[in-house]
Parts: sequence; C-alpha cells; structure tokens
Amino acid sequence: MWMAGLLLMTTMMSGCGSQQKDSLTKPADPVSAAAPQEKIIHNMWGDVTIQGTPKKIVALDFSLTDALISLGIQPAGVAGTGQTQVPEYIQDKVQGYSYVGDRNEPNLDMIRHIKPDLIIADPDRSQNVKAQLQTIAPTLALNDTSYQEMLDNVTVLGDVLDCKERAEKVKLDLLSKINNTKAKIQDKPSVLVIGGFGEELTVWISNSFVGSLMKDLGLSYDMAAQKVDNLGGNDVSVLSLQQLADLDPDYIFFYGETLGYRDDPLFQNLSAVKNRHFLEVDRNLWSRGRGPIAASKIIDDALPLLTAQVSH
Repeated sequence: MWMAGLLLMTTMMSGCGSQQKDSLTKPADPVSAAAPQEKIIHNMWGDVTIQGTPKKIVALDFSLTDALISLGIQPAGVAGTGQTQVPEYIQDKVQGYSYVGDRNEPNLDMIRHIKPDLIIADPDRSQNVKAQLQTIAPTLALNDTSYQEMLDNVTVLGDVLDCKERAEKVKLDLLSKINNTKAKIQDKPSVLVIGGFGEELTVWISNSFVGSLMKDLGLSYDMAAQKVDNLGGNDVSVLSLQQLADLDPDYIFFYGETLGYRDDPLFQNLSAVKNRHFLEVDRNLWSRGRGPIAASKIIDDALPLLTAQVSH
C-alpha cells in the first residue's frame, strides 16, 4: 500500500499557516521574508516543489475538501459530482469557494481563474488532466482507497499547510473514537456497505475506505475476493441479490434505491432485514466522503445500530 511521504527542506511551524494571527503583531525577519520555505513533497505523481505556505487551494474530490475543512482551512475551489458541489455533511462548514465542475472532468479555465498556489487531486480520477493541472499550480495526488491512507493524507496536508499540530489532533481524535467504538461492539458481527442501483448491487470490498474502517471498528467485513471493478481508486464488487443472500451479513448499510428490492423474498429473508439490522445511509457520506470528518460521521451513523444488540 502506498503511503504518502513528505520531505521538508526546512523546519516548519506547527500552527496552521492561515490561522497564525499572532504573526501580525511580530516584526518579520527580513531573511525569512525574502526566502519563502521550499518543500519537496513526494506524492502519487512524483515529487513536487512548493514555495512557502499555500493559501489558495483547489480540492478536486470530496475527500480532499473534507480533509482541508478538518484542518480549519477553506478551499478556494472545489469539484463535485452530479448536482452536488459539496456533500451535505460538510455544507455548513465550506464557505466562499468557487465551483470548478465535476471531479471527473474539472473545468481547467475555472481553476486557472482562481490562480491557486496548490491543487490536490485524486490520482486515478484526475489522471486524464494530470499534465494540465501541473501547469497551473503545484499539484499533489493523494490516494484515499483506505481510511489509513486518508490519515496519511492528513499528515501530509498538515505539514504542507503549516497545520502539523491540528493534523495530529484530527488523527488522534478519530483513532480514539474508533477505539472507543470498537470497545462497545460485541462478537465481531459481519457487515457490508452496499449501493443499490438497478438489478446489481455495488458492494465496497474489505480494503476500501469504508471496508477498512468497518474492520478497524471490530467488525467482520469479508468482501475481498469478488473484486470486479475499480472506480476512482476505490475497489468495489458487483453482486446479485442471490449472491448477497448467500453471504447474508449480520448488518447492512445501504444507499441507493431499495424500492426495487423490498418485495423480493430474497431481500425480505436477509438476516439484516429480518433482525432490523438494515440501515439506509447517505451515499455522499458513506461512499464518496472518505475524509476524517466523513469517517467520524459514519461511526455516528453506525454505532446506534451496531450496539442495539447490547440491550437485547
């Protein structure tokens, strides 16, 4: 598994660069003012050099917008999908941005108009515009296939954006929440996260963002061998309702269209359905979010259902 790496050419400050209010009251050192910090960052698209602390950042996926917001940094530009510019779970936190189009085909002219000093992108989803993005501004390609990789991304962004202490707190808070939640879950029940659109069911495999998060919560998430597709670096399986019935997990978290399945005996006889361990969830949060805020809110969604068995 690739882990985000970072080489720093100079010693960096610990607070968020955009939030260092006390710097307004201190005289600037003439040497440091004349020579901005140079950082060489290793990422999925190789090494990139960044001068100083980026202030105008374009985030080309929900997970990257999520990561910036978790660090207290507002993106100058964001990419979305369909009719969603920013996922609902962080809409109240994202302000003053320019929309640069769909994350699969961002509007390069809009990005140029923003004049960013940093672009952060998904290495798979943005591969087709890699060369163009790199001519606009220094570009970091950060993978978020698993939630562990997402934590690595938080570390990298914390270093790049002078938010090292904030980044460490974001990570520790999430890991603490995961450990506290794991202690409340009994007997390692099986679980799957499923999207339903038409006759086939899309199931996130065990090494995906949400699959790896479920496993670290102490759940059994066994969906590794049936990988058939790869979407934006995130692995999924496609199953029929019969195949899902054969797997018959204890819990199902479901997004998409359930009306087409509700009257089917296979659906009605699923253990998760019969035992009321079936929860409909927000697709943008559970499937597309893939940031530290999303991970925390996924736990908030799942915990009441997963711990209801304790009172039985």
